[in-house]
Amino acid sequence: DGVERDYKEAVQWNQRAAKQGLRKAQCWLGRAYENGTGVAQDHSEAAEWYRKAAEGHEADAQYRLGDLYRRGDGVTQDDAKAAYWYRKAAKWGHKAAKKALRLLEDNADSAGRG
Repeated sequence: DGVERDYKEAVQWNQRAAKQGLRKAQCWLGRAYENGTGVAQDHSEAAEWYRKAAEGHEADAQYRLGDLYRRGDGVTQDDAKAAYWYRKAAKWGHKAAKKALRLLEDNADSAGRG
């Protein structure tokens, strides 16, 4: 608000905050790297920033890290790790994580019967 939008500068400010341990900034950087906003798209770097925030109990980072594991973007595809992170986020009340976990579990149930 009140300034021109500049994602590259936003990345710089969020990197400073993230390096000081601010979980929201770490998650923001994860999204920036995942989407290529203000930085070159890099799913591995996104996973690292999400992991830092997720380990600090940032529910949105836990959910987004789960998504990376589900898709295999920047990490080795692993439904068990995806479910692990979705469950952690769901415990914090993250609605999208609850839905993603249900879908993941439903798909696993369907695959087991098919």
